[in-house]
Amino acid sequence: MMQDRPRRRPAWLLALVVASAGLVVVYSLVDPWRQSPAPREVSSQAVESSELQAIAEPGPATQGSAGAARPRPAPRAFAISQVRLGDTLHEPRTQAEVDWLNRNAFPSRETLVAAGEVEPDPRNLDVSKGISPTQIIHAENIALTQPRFREQAMAYLNLAAVQGSIFALESLGSVYSNSNPVRSEAYFRAAALRGDWKASLRMRARLSPEQDYLSELLSHQIASRINQDRIDRGLPPLSPDVRPGLDDALLEVSEHGVLY
Repeated sequence: MMQDRPRRRPAWLLALVVASAGLVVVYSLVDPWRQSPAPREVSSQAVESSELQAIAEPGPATQGSAGAARPRPAPRAFAISQVRLGDTLHEPRTQAEVDWLNRNAFPSRETLVAAGEVEPDPRNLDVSKGISPTQIIHAENIALTQPRFREQAMAYLNLAAVQGSIFALESLGSVYSNSNPVRSEAYFRAAALRGDWKASLRMRARLSPEQDYLSELLSHQIASRINQDRIDRGLPPLSPDVRPGLDDALLEVSEHGVLY
């Protein structure tokens, strides 16, 4: 008779052990929706196929043997590469989790690597063309490294969040991670409110009780403003979209002796 193989502890469970680190700096309250342009509703089909679009401006055409002009191929980062089972970045366990990741515009490992091979261009940040995981990655990079275009990049991330991307909320949290840990934590908690319970299982800045309370309040304000923004523009409010695997996660925690 074959013996049961020991189960490998998942990465999220190990994160519970190390989930407290960092320094706290003075924060400033900035309204992320200030002067943001009105978003348009983007269909799920547009979201899923947005990576197929050659968002970058086409370069000079090359001539074929018959003299016909052929467009230059789109950069690799704009080729569609959705998350699939076996993806090493998110390690989804089920097709339901794969669908959730793609629905919320999370990048695959291949997309993340390819995005790093293309210079981020602020001209490509246009949410009306669809929510692109590549452009969310580029917007975060631009916000952190190109002060001249930071406001534009933040506007793109906010509008992507209004369209429903939980990954955009977490990217906003990453942008603030060094400069404003209170607001950074608020965005990650807003992502958890939207349904990504794994957003709480990361290494976090150590906040004082007062800062922790403020961060909690801000997270609810962010989630509330997203839906109010949608309502003001005639769009339906977003319902929580819980990441699949929550029940299994609770079972694994209980099997390690943690009572709830």
